[in-house]
Amino acid sequence: MKILHINTNATGGAANACIRLHKALLKSGIDSNILFLEKTKGIDKSYSFLDFEEKKNGRFLTSIKILINRISNKLPSLFKPAAFFNTPFSLFDITEHPVFIEADVIHLHWAVKFVDYQKVFSVKNKKFVWTMHDMAPFSGGYHYLTDFPIENYKSLILKYENAKIKALKEVNLSVIALSDWLKNISMNSRVFHYFKHNLIPNCIDTAIFNNYERSNAKLKLGLKQNKTVLFVAENINDKRKGFDYLKGAIDYLDKDTVLLVLGKSFENDSNLNIINLGYVSDENHIATIYNAADVFVIPSLEDNLPNTVMEAMACGTPSVGFANGGIPEMVQNGLTGIVVKEISAEALAVGIKQVLDNTEAINFEENCRKRAIQLYSEDIIREKILGLYHTKS
Repeated sequence: MKILHINTNATGGAANACIRLHKALLKSGIDSNILFLEKTKGIDKSYSFLDFEEKKNGRFLTSIKILINRISNKLPSLFKPAAFFNTPFSLFDITEHPVFIEADVIHLHWAVKFVDYQKVFSVKNKKFVWTMHDMAPFSGGYHYLTDFPIENYKSLILKYENAKIKALKEVNLSVIALSDWLKNISMNSRVFHYFKHNLIPNCIDTAIFNNYERSNAKLKLGLKQNKTVLFVAENINDKRKGFDYLKGAIDYLDKDTVLLVLGKSFENDSNLNIINLGYVSDENHIATIYNAADVFVIPSLEDNLPNTVMEAMACGTPSVGFANGGIPEMVQNGLTGIVVKEISAEALAVGIKQVLDNTEAINFEENCRKRAIQLYSEDIIREKILGLYHTKS
């Protein structure tokens, strides 16, 4: 059986999840491949669709096609309030690529601006699987509803939902939800309620994301032995990620508490003790950062099943986050971290302090590591995925 994973980018949370599953399948001898729109990483058995386009049409025509594809994706929302919104159309036709033609199973991940619903789902002789990393696969164009001006987009949403419903008729598609939260929303959607939904989380390499002595990790990173709080986000300016709540929460903690920020660099315009680690791609180094943190904080206002919570858990680091999205499904309140019910900086600070003080002497490290292995290890997820590949729908 030949598997082809489809993901627009080679970086980002969905890309990491896709790549990890691909590697887990390769380890067990499965013929797995990935097709990216543009490949930017050296990953075994992965391909760039743009390389294919350039060989077929030349670099100049391909660059024009990229530009038109980008503009046509943005054009429908040009005179509407700015929002993260995508159409179900693309100028690219991935069905022409040899790895698509040869594949038995097409496993879609985060594929906006890359997968054209009409073109791809006109192919009826393949098994399709779609892992939903956000709401985009079944929505009329939005990815999350936090801060999304839905009233301004109602007509476009209806139009694109109808286009998706039409394209998906008689398609052999199995839907994977990473969280019960997103599963319930998708099952009640106009686009995906026809299809069987399967609850299967992402996997993680628990040999890379492993736990070791916290003080040694801090020394390795050149940190003092202060209480250390970690925040991870690709873009801290994304309101959905809730960074402002964390900055507010730090004010309630001891003044020597250090806030580590992993992700896109930013200007620290506060008096907080913030160490900006910038973007880090090496997973072994990322694991060291998790191990150096006394607590990982995820103040997201809406999130699916964040890789970051999984990574922290595998490294034995407890998480604190709001009771939103799939986060309460990951964090066992009082065992592997704290789930904060009230959305406020003060309530978040109380949760962080509970972990840092740990007056009840909870073995957060052992609980986290054990739960990560039980729920997210490669062997467990691989078997669930392979079982799904072999089912008709």
